[in-house]
Amino acid sequence: MTTFRKSAIALALAGAAIPAVHAEIPLAGDKLAVYGKIDISADYMDSDVSSSQANASRTDNVVENNFGISSNASRLGFRGAYPVDSAWTATYQLEQEIRYDSGNNGFATRNSYLGLKAGWFGEVRIGRHDTPFKSVATGFDELGNSVGDDRAILGASATSGNVMNIRADNAVMYLRGFDLGSSKLKVTGMYSADAGNNSGSAPDDNTHSLISVGASWMLGPLTLTGALENVRNLQTAEGSGDATGLRMAAEYGFGNFTAGVLLESIQHDLNNADSSLQRDAMGLKLVHDSGANKLVAQFMAADDNDVRNNSSAFQTAVGGFHKLGGGLSAYVIASRTSNGDNAAYQGVDGGHGDELGTLAGHDPLALSVGAVLKF
Repeated sequence: MTTFRKSAIALALAGAAIPAVHAEIPLAGDKLAVYGKIDISADYMDSDVSSSQANASRTDNVVENNFGISSNASRLGFRGAYPVDSAWTATYQLEQEIRYDSGNNGFATRNSYLGLKAGWFGEVRIGRHDTPFKSVATGFDELGNSVGDDRAILGASATSGNVMNIRADNAVMYLRGFDLGSSKLKVTGMYSADAGNNSGSAPDDNTHSLISVGASWMLGPLTLTGALENVRNLQTAEGSGDATGLRMAAEYGFGNFTAGVLLESIQHDLNNADSSLQRDAMGLKLVHDSGANKLVAQFMAADDNDVRNNSSAFQTAVGGFHKLGGGLSAYVIASRTSNGDNAAYQGVDGGHGDELGTLAGHDPLALSVGAVLKF
């Protein structure tokens, strides 16, 4: 299995870019702002299996010629900042997913925290938050939370699906930006005492702790990001073991176009077995954005893992977006995952809401038509 783990680790040793926020509705100046996204789509999904295979599958996301409605990680959030003194400011965010297609909602299900920041210090956040490692893929993905979400491949294994794109519970996170004249550097670091949110009232289970660090560097049209993450006792279909992941991405803008490449390598140490999560992956994208219209092409690929040969897969996704005005856009997205004979990477995984699974050696297909309102 080819690897790039030893190259550019220095870049990965300090935080990932935090995704840009959308427009907000201020209710009390800086102390309270409301923001959100309503994203509803009609989807066609097919696992590339027969009716008998779909009925015999152990999971309900293996389907034949299925039509459905999805909520695409629609959300509502509140954030604000309170001055403590002339130097320090308290910050907070409370964000939850809203399932418009089913009404099955939680509270504080997304990035939610209490923070403290100062210009000379940076910011500390305590709560629940995407890891820097996850944020590299999130920032790279132009089709996130849709049927083209790159988490069908990135952070996924041939048997367990998306397992290493973590929004960590019980987390302490540090962020700091540096203005370097013509360029900007941002570093982030996170420690989670229990990334999986232990149930009940017991103390955090440190056997499921997480450390994630990353950095982003922006110089004109060029953006470089990288992150390194270690998760203790990450559970997959083959068992539980420590996992280490490295991600690096580069994007370059020219005119109305943006081109990008992402590299990922994951090592998963199991005691008595090899892991299908232990493999390398990559992503490519090309975007044309004229303002009113946006066209996206993405390609994600995973090579053979350490369990067996012919376990590689690649996902091809294309999308078109049209701004209708007032924060409302319409889109069409298509995605297909092509699996090797011993791979069962999902067709749709991540934040879409309705996942599309498949069986080994099959090629799931998804088509989505939807509208999104951002505020």
